[in-house]
Amino acid sequence: MATITNSELEPYARQRNLKCDRRSSKLPFILCFNRYHHLAPLQSLDVLPGQYNGYGLLTSKLSVSRAPSLKSLRFISSKYITNEGLLEALNKFPVLEELELSLCKHVFGKVYEGISIACPRLKCLKVNYPCFYNIEDIEYNKDEEALGIATMFVLPSLQLFGSELTNVGLATILDKCPHLEYLDIRHCFNIHMDITLRAKCARVKTMRLPHDSTDDYEFQIENLVRTRARKPR
Repeated sequence: MATITNSELEPYARQRNLKCDRRSSKLPFILCFNRYHHLAPLQSLDVLPGQYNGYGLLTSKLSVSRAPSLKSLRFISSKYITNEGLLEALNKFPVLEELELSLCKHVFGKVYEGISIACPRLKCLKVNYPCFYNIEDIEYNKDEEALGIATMFVLPSLQLFGSELTNVGLATILDKCPHLEYLDIRHCFNIHMDITLRAKCARVKTMRLPHDSTDDYEFQIENLVRTRARKPR
């Protein structure tokens, strides 16, 4: 194995905002936090699609030394992140203000209640699904994620793209999160904006509704709707 010198690692260690993708080598990132844990408190970390295992970085000395100042964390198409791994990492980021989980198929369900506890200062949550799933199983709880998000009482900004939540889940979020100023529920096709729900949404300054344009959406939409008897877990 080739030796990685301190001079090669130091540029990584001095960065406050890191992006990890398929061009990032895992070893230099891990080593730089081990050797330079006293430098440059990290403020934001983006784990983008590719071969890079961002979870390895989160469980390195980053989480002990540079992470206490981390305010922004984004996972895009990360196949390595699970409910358990995410919560383990988030418990080490006490001042996190922005969290994005886009196209992360192994993060779901009751994890959002745990996120609420781990990140009490969260100001922005973005959860983007690859497409809207029409679940036909009547026993399946479509509002499980929504009920967890509803425990984030001080959250001002929320994006749920392609979520399966229903009117009940959305109403619970609106009732429990009085500080919401921005709400994006595009492609959430279980939502039907009746008079009651519109009244609850009236206080939200900026709303993106289920059938609103997706021209400014940053990810590719695979299919508008997929139907399944039961959502795989």
